[in-house]
Amino acid sequence: MASPIPKNPRKGVSRQRRWQIKMKESGRCIICGKPREHYAQHCDECWRSITNRKPWQPGYPGRPPKSAVRLAFPNKSGQMIIL
Repeated sequence: MASPIPKNPRKGVSRQRRWQIKMKESGRCIICGKPREHYAQHCDECWRSITNRKPWQPGYPGRPPKSAVRLAFPNKSGQMIIL
Protein backbone atom coordinates (compact mmCIF):
# COMPACT_ATOMS: atom_id res chain seq x y z
CA MET A 1 0.00 0.00 0.00
CA ALA A 2 1.26 3.45 -0.86
CA SER A 3 2.10 5.94 1.83
CA PRO A 4 -0.72 8.40 2.56
CA ILE A 5 -0.34 11.90 1.16
CA PRO A 6 -0.59 14.54 3.89
CA LYS A 7 -3.46 16.99 3.31
CA ASN A 8 -2.10 19.86 5.38
CA PRO A 9 0.63 21.82 3.55
CA ARG A 10 1.88 23.16 6.90
CA LYS A 11 3.14 19.67 7.74
CA GLY A 12 6.04 20.13 5.30
CA VAL A 13 4.66 18.87 1.97
CA SER A 14 3.71 21.49 -0.61
CA ARG A 15 0.71 21.15 -2.90
CA GLN A 16 3.07 20.75 -5.88
CA ARG A 17 4.87 17.85 -4.18
CA ARG A 18 1.53 16.24 -3.22
CA TRP A 19 0.50 16.48 -6.89
CA GLN A 20 3.80 14.88 -7.98
CA ILE A 21 3.32 12.02 -5.52
CA LYS A 22 -0.25 11.49 -6.72
CA MET A 23 0.86 11.44 -10.37
CA LYS A 24 3.72 9.01 -9.68
CA GLU A 25 1.44 6.61 -7.79
CA SER A 26 -1.12 6.68 -10.61
CA GLY A 27 1.51 5.93 -13.28
CA ARG A 28 1.72 9.40 -14.77
CA CYS A 29 4.52 11.91 -15.44
CA ILE A 30 5.28 14.13 -12.45
CA ILE A 31 5.84 17.16 -14.71
CA CYS A 32 2.97 17.15 -17.21
CA GLY A 33 0.64 14.35 -16.03
CA LYS A 34 0.78 12.29 -19.25
CA PRO A 35 1.00 8.49 -18.95
CA ARG A 36 4.55 7.26 -18.51
CA GLU A 37 5.92 4.03 -19.94
CA HIS A 38 9.70 3.70 -19.86
CA TYR A 39 10.91 5.90 -17.04
CA ALA A 40 10.25 5.92 -13.30
CA GLN A 41 8.87 9.47 -12.99
CA HIS A 42 8.62 11.09 -16.45
CA CYS A 43 6.97 10.55 -19.81
CA ASP A 44 9.16 10.18 -22.91
CA GLU A 45 8.70 13.81 -23.95
CA CYS A 46 9.65 15.26 -20.55
CA TRP A 47 12.58 12.84 -20.25
CA ARG A 48 13.94 14.06 -23.61
CA SER A 49 13.65 17.68 -22.50
CA ILE A 50 15.42 16.92 -19.22
CA THR A 51 18.29 14.93 -20.74
CA ASN A 52 18.75 17.15 -23.81
CA ARG A 53 21.33 19.39 -22.18
CA LYS A 54 24.68 20.51 -23.52
CA PRO A 55 27.61 18.71 -21.90
CA TRP A 56 30.02 20.62 -19.72
CA GLN A 57 32.94 22.23 -21.54
CA PRO A 58 36.15 23.57 -20.04
CA GLY A 59 36.20 27.34 -19.72
CA TYR A 60 32.46 27.57 -19.11
CA PRO A 61 30.84 28.06 -15.71
CA GLY A 62 29.67 25.14 -13.70
CA ARG A 63 31.20 22.19 -12.00
CA PRO A 64 33.01 19.71 -14.24
CA PRO A 65 31.82 16.10 -14.16
CA LYS A 66 33.94 13.60 -12.25
CA SER A 67 34.90 11.89 -15.50
CA ALA A 68 36.48 15.16 -16.72
CA VAL A 69 38.99 15.19 -13.88
CA ARG A 70 41.26 12.75 -15.69
CA LEU A 71 40.88 14.38 -19.10
CA ALA A 72 43.20 16.86 -20.75
CA PHE A 73 41.79 19.85 -22.63
CA PRO A 74 43.53 22.31 -24.95
CA ASN A 75 43.41 25.94 -23.86
CA LYS A 76 43.19 28.93 -26.20
CA SER A 77 46.90 28.84 -27.00
CA GLY A 78 46.84 25.11 -27.79
CA GLN A 79 48.56 23.87 -24.65
CA MET A 80 47.05 20.79 -23.02
CA ILE A 81 45.63 21.38 -19.54
CA ILE A 82 45.09 18.37 -17.32
CA LEU A 83 42.28 18.89 -14.89
